[in-house]
Order: sequence, then C-alpha cells, then structure tokens
Amino acid sequence: MSKEYEILEHLNTDQDLSQRRLAEKTGLSLGMVNILLQRMVKKGLVKVERLNARSLRYMLTPKGLAEKSKLTYRYIKSSYEYILKISDKVRDFCEQAEKLGIKRIYLYGPQNEVYHIIKLALDKEKIPYSYIEQNNRACVRDLDQDQLIMVWELADEEKLAGSYQVVNILKIL
Repeated sequence: MSKEYEILEHLNTDQDLSQRRLAEKTGLSLGMVNILLQRMVKKGLVKVERLNARSLRYMLTPKGLAEKSKLTYRYIKSSYEYILKISDKVRDFCEQAEKLGIKRIYLYGPQNEVYHIIKLALDKEKIPYSYIEQNNRACVRDLDQDQLIMVWELADEEKLAGSYQVVNILKIL
C-alpha cells in the first residue's frame, strides 16, 4: 500500500492530525510526511486550512477522496490477484506432487494470511493435509518419504531443508 494512500486514509478519518502525528501513524519521517502532503496539496488531493498561528488542518478534497478510492480499488485488485496466484500454484503443485507419489502434505509455518490462503486452496481441491505446529519438531521427525512439508517462510524452509521433502510455495510463484 502506498504511503500517499496511508496519509489519505488517516486524513479521511481524522482531519485534525498534525504532521508529527501522521508521521507516527505511518512510520514515515516528519520530513517525508511534509513532502508528501505538499505534493498532495499541489495535486489537489488535500486542502490546507490554517486554524491559528501554529496549527493547520488537512482536509481531503473531492479529488482526494476519488484518489483514495482508486488506490483502494488497486490494492484490493492486486491482493485478489495475488490470492488467486497462490491458490493456482498450490493446486498445480499438489497435482504434480500426487503424480510423484506424495500421499500427504503437511503445512508448517505461522498461521498468517498466506497460511489461510493455502488452507482454503487445499480445502477447495479436497487435498488432504495436516498442520504441524512450528514448535512441534517431533511430528516432523516421523514423516515418511511419501509425505511433503509445504512452507511459506524462508526461515522455515532453511530449518527443514535437507532432512525432509520441503517446498516453499511462495518460491514457485
């Protein structure tokens, strides 16, 4: 998500934010927030109103609201495309794994957004799998040759590689 979008989103919910507060909320430096706000004012996305000698109010213009909506749409679209890409790769990979004699897939990694995408793809295709808790190394030691571990984080791949059949699904995207 772009930093301009983050600023527009914060201004949309609270017009009384100072540049310093915007910097804290976005993780940007105060100077970068100042530069981005000046750029957005020039583009007509944000209007500045002086409240007193020391305070300014930043308000989204109709053009700013339209830009925020456009950026939101782009973000949702790219996220959806990414989800479909992961789902397709999971399905394709599982088809190949089945041809190679893999009977069971184990998921190993944090239960984050990628985990849930993989899980949904496996459920949709009715592919059997199990989840191994990251701290449960005993389960991992008992795997047979016809079983495979699917990971989505480099650290997990490095930890398990060499001893087990491991594939990082994000590497085959």
